[in-house]
Amino acid sequence: MDRRKAFVAIVVAEALFIGYLLVEAFRADAAWRPWYLIGAGGLALMTGAVAWSRLRDDH
Repeated sequence: MDRRKAFVAIVVAEALFIGYLLVEAFRADAAWRPWYLIGAGGLALMTGAVAWSRLRDDH
């Protein structure tokens, strides 16, 4: 697998995990809801920053 395909596979896996955290945020008890949302938001920011940086350097 070349580096680009591996990068895309990792980003897709992280997107699925972000989706899982968002779904769990609405299924969890009210006490845990903010933690799931913080986790999903933080992971989304990190994933977006890495993807943006990586795609920007490819040009």
